[in-house]
Amino acid sequence: MALEKIDVSKIMANYGFHEVNEFQLISQGLNDTYLVSIKNDNQFILRVYRPKWRNVNEINFELELLMHLQRKGFSLSTPISKKDGTLINEVIVNGINRIAVLFTFVPGEPFLVNEENSYLFGRKVAQFHTLTEDFQSKYDRFDIDLEHLIDRPLITIKPFLKQRPSDWIYLKTLGEKLKEQVLKLSLNHLDWGICHGDLGNGNVHFYQKNLTFFDFDCCGVGWRGYDIAVYRWDTKKSGEPNSEEDKIWEAFLKGYKEIKHLRAIDLNIVPLFVSIRQLWWMGLHMGNGDVWGLDWINDDYFDRTIQFLREWESNYLV
Repeated sequence: MALEKIDVSKIMANYGFHEVNEFQLISQGLNDTYLVSIKNDNQFILRVYRPKWRNVNEINFELELLMHLQRKGFSLSTPISKKDGTLINEVIVNGINRIAVLFTFVPGEPFLVNEENSYLFGRKVAQFHTLTEDFQSKYDRFDIDLEHLIDRPLITIKPFLKQRPSDWIYLKTLGEKLKEQVLKLSLNHLDWGICHGDLGNGNVHFYQKNLTFFDFDCCGVGWRGYDIAVYRWDTKKSGEPNSEEDKIWEAFLKGYKEIKHLRAIDLNIVPLFVSIRQLWWMGLHMGNGDVWGLDWINDDYFDRTIQFLREWESNYLV
């Protein structure tokens, strides 16, 4: 996207800022993320939402959640109000109406995965789950349920496996087994509530011995067991057992349990949700080919991603 297509000076004027020193695209993914610098080296993050990815109600839900967490003292990147008190800007990019929101800049270093940091990460996630117990929004947001995590991704993946029918049968069968196993549980007894949805180490910064969260674009209402399973999945290099990765996971759980009670039923379902996360992730890649392209969705990609599922199933789901 050409930067000159966005009148950033006009957007920043809505906040009372009239001198933009730098406007740089830093990430073009599910949404477009820009670094905006004004005089005195003050920095902000401008997110320009993709119109077909999130609607205005879903965006407002996310923003309400962030403001709720800010009021409770949770450390995160938060939306900034315009002079009129509202949060949303309407912009036209390449002739398409889009929503833009200005966020606080999160300083610090990228998260380094080790036992000490994973312990702190677990505490932070438990704090997030605890502080959102009383959150309510007047805006609709999707549920992170089995349709969201399994059904829709499989529909997206199927056309890409025409030349690999045995792999498609495996994924379809695995999806059915995963759904069956989840539905066997007493779902009313699982911890259900606000989830970040993408609790990987790429969505947190370490600053002054404190973890600061950002990018709540995948947030929604779902199973907390899935939310913590994302970290387990994110820190696994393969589906094979690994003692160092297990130590990192145990450190995360230790930190989590010190802040919030984790029942056995929610912990025991994590291995199922790791496989489910992998399916969702694959569907995400193929469903957003217009953003990331599709050339890299090739045999090597499917060899790696399906191998992870086969290994994980063999070692953790049997």
